[in-house]
Amino acid sequence: ENRLSYDLIQERLLRCPAPPADVLCYPASWTGHSRLRVAMADILSSTFMKGLEVSPDHITVLAGAGAIIENLFWCIADPGDGVLIPQPYYPAFDNDLEVKCGTKPIPFVLDEDKDVAEQLSAAAESAAQKGHPVKVLLLTNPNNPLSIMYRRPTLLAVLHWCLAHRVHLVSDEIYALSVWGDGAQPFVSMEVLARQEAAAAAGAAAPAVAGNGRRLPPGLYRQLDA
Repeated sequence: ENRLSYDLIQERLLRCPAPPADVLCYPASWTGHSRLRVAMADILSSTFMKGLEVSPDHITVLAGAGAIIENLFWCIADPGDGVLIPQPYYPAFDNDLEVKCGTKPIPFVLDEDKDVAEQLSAAAESAAQKGHPVKVLLLTNPNNPLSIMYRRPTLLAVLHWCLAHRVHLVSDEIYALSVWGDGAQPFVSMEVLARQEAAAAAGAAAPAVAGNGRRLPPGLYRQLDA
């Protein structure tokens, strides 16, 4: 929640035109209404994915980022598969990953001052020995609850490790537009780094615009050959 901007967001919403009647019906595509996906593509390409051509065809709109995570993992992982997650992490991930999908969260400490690949390999090996082969790495950047942004070399090391080990990389960038302050480290989207490689990105509108009750998150999915 972004309670500091409630009044600003409410004022802006009241100035919006009434939604078209067809939003009350099922969309023509299960990826969401085309006008909304076009608008989200414009927002992404003009903010934290600035300079990239973001196609509406690569965007799926679901009822919240939690729904996106759950449905995505239902497609890319099997019950018992391990999911590496740097800790501490958003506690609701356990529900998103375990209840329907049956995947196993594998928390591990990611120290950016040490060899990232070695840490990932050690965590994956430990999980495999316990019967949970790692199929996915879930990274939240900016991090919740630490409020840190991972350094560019760290992100690249994570990306290269996932490519080398054929592990899906899911980048949760729900707080990408919640970075401010003089001298703040610039946010780097994994999509920007991975445009020529394989990755997935998930985002949501709620925290950035104080709209937790308005479930309009885009999921940006891109799968390319390594």
